[in-house]
Amino acid sequence: DQAPVLVTDRGEISTTLTSRELTTIPTLGQNVTQLELLAPGTVRNTYDIAGAENPQGGQANNTNGLLFGFTNRQIDGADDMDAVLGIQVVNPPPDSLDQMKVTTSNYDAEFGRSGGAFVSYTTKSGSNQFHGTVFEFFRNTDLNARNFFDRQRAPFQDNDFGGIIGG
Repeated sequence: DQAPVLVTDRGEISTTLTSRELTTIPTLGQNVTQLELLAPGTVRNTYDIAGAENPQGGQANNTNGLLFGFTNRQIDGADDMDAVLGIQVVNPPPDSLDQMKVTTSNYDAEFGRSGGAFVSYTTKSGSNQFHGTVFEFFRNTDLNARNFFDRQRAPFQDNDFGGIIGG
C-alpha cells in the first residue's frame, strides 16, 4: 500500500472513498449516507427524519458538533440539499458512484453554506457499451452475533436485491 500524497495547495481535512470502497464496505440498504460516519468528527443524529419527509432514506449525520442541516451535499457539482429540511434529496446507489468525498474542515469558499461538512459525490462516466451489475445482499439470524445480554439471537431476515445498468 502506498502512503497518501501530501496535498500542499490547500489545507482541507477530508476523507475520500473510491468506487471499490463504496461497493465493498457493508451498509444497510445500500445507503451511502452511512459511510459519512467514516469521516472524523461525524456522528449519527440522535433522531431520524420521518419516512414521509425523507423518501430517499438518507441518514442524518452531525459533523463537528453541528446538526445535519449544516452539511452541504453535491452530486457532480449540482446541489443535493432540501432547502427546508436540510436533508439529502437524492441518495445515489453505491454502484453508480466513482468517489465520495467528505470534507470536514478548511474547504474552499465556493462550497459555502457548509458549517459542518461538505459531501461531494462523483458519478461514474458513461461509455460506448452497455454494462451492468446484479447483486443480492443477504443477512439472516445465522449470520448475526448474539447480543451479550440475550440468551439467543433475535430472528432476522434481510434480502436486498438490485442491479445497475449503464452505457
